[in-house]
This record gives sequence, C-alpha cells and structure tokens, in this order.
Amino acid sequence: MGQTPAPSADEHAWAAFDAEALPHVDRLFRLALWFERNRHEADDLVQETMMQALQSFHRFQPGTKCLNVIRAAILTFWQAQGGPVVDLKSGAEGSGRVGRRAR
Repeated sequence: MGQTPAPSADEHAWAAFDAEALPHVDRLFRLALWFERNRHEADDLVQETMMQALQSFHRFQPGTKCLNVIRAAILTFWQAQGGPVVDLKSGAEGSGRVGRRAR
C-alpha cells in the first residue's frame, strides 16, 4: 500500500489562503470598481492587493475577519497609488473625488 506524502507547508498555506481570502474576490472587485470607475484598473487593483495578501498571509490569524483585512489592504494600496482618503463605512472622501485618479 503506497502512502501519499503529507502536504508541504506551502500547500497548507495556499489551501488556507484559498479558503479564507479567495471567496472575497468578487466583493473586492466591486469595491475596486467603485474606486476606479474602470474595469481594467479595478482588475489591476484587485490583483495587486491579492498578491500582497498572499505574501503577507503567514501573519494572518485564524478567526480574524479576512474580508476586513483585505478591504483595508485594498484601500491602503489604492491610496498609496494616489487615490483620495475614503471612509469605507460612510463612503465619504477626505479630498478629491472617488473614482479614476490622475496618474
């Protein structure tokens, strides 16, 4: 009888990321589309945010609301790229207009 090898740490980490973060991609895309008002730019923003989330996932604590963490990450990344400050709870902006930003 052959034994299958135990999953590696990387495989376990990917499975955890897949279970915790990937179910929220549609919500993230809607938020990114609200920020960018452009499907291509929103796709890029979600991709960059998910890459950052994957790279930092080893710090994720089970039981934490992953969607809230990723929302904060997408907002931080967007603002670092020149987007205005936005309160996600109210939708109010601190400056500028929510939507496509000047590059």
